[in-house]
Amino acid sequence: MPAERVSMRRIREILRLKYEGGATERAIARSIGVARSTVALTLERIAAAQLGWPLPPALSDAVLEAMLYASAGRSVLHQPLHRRPKNSGSFSITKFSARRPSADAYGFVDDYNHRRYHESIGNLTPADAYFGRGHIILAERERIKRQTIADRRLQHQLHAA
Repeated sequence: MPAERVSMRRIREILRLKYEGGATERAIARSIGVARSTVALTLERIAAAQLGWPLPPALSDAVLEAMLYASAGRSVLHQPLHRRPKNSGSFSITKFSARRPSADAYGFVDDYNHRRYHESIGNLTPADAYFGRGHIILAERERIKRQTIADRRLQHQLHAA
C-alpha cells in the first residue's frame, strides 16, 4: 500500500526547519510528527525538483505538489529498476499515465496560460481570453474553415465532372 502524500504545509515546514534552522532529518521528523524516512524522501523530491529555501512567493501549493509528485504517476517503464514493482501478470502496469511533466513552476504556469487550449473557453488559451484576442482568433478560424469547405467542394465538383 503506497504511503500518503505529505501536506504542502508540512513540506514548507520541513524546508524551513532544514534550511533556516539547520535541523537534522531526525529532529524535523520528531518536530512535525512524521517518520524520518518521510522527511528524507521529501528532501529528495525537493532536490530533484531543484527547489531551495525560501520558495518563490508565487509558487502555489498546487504547483508545488505537481513539481514534487510529478513522477508519482509516471509509467513503471520510466522508473529505475530497483523501484519497479514485480509484474503481477497485469498489463496495466506498463500503461503510461504521466501526461505533462513540468520542469519548473514558472514553465508550468506559462504552458497552462499561453500554450494549452481550454475547451471550456472555446479552445482558446486563458491568455487569449483574458486579453480580448478570443473573438479575433475565433473569426480567423471560422474564415479558414469556410475557405477549406469551399476548396473541398470545388475539388469534389472538378473530380466528379
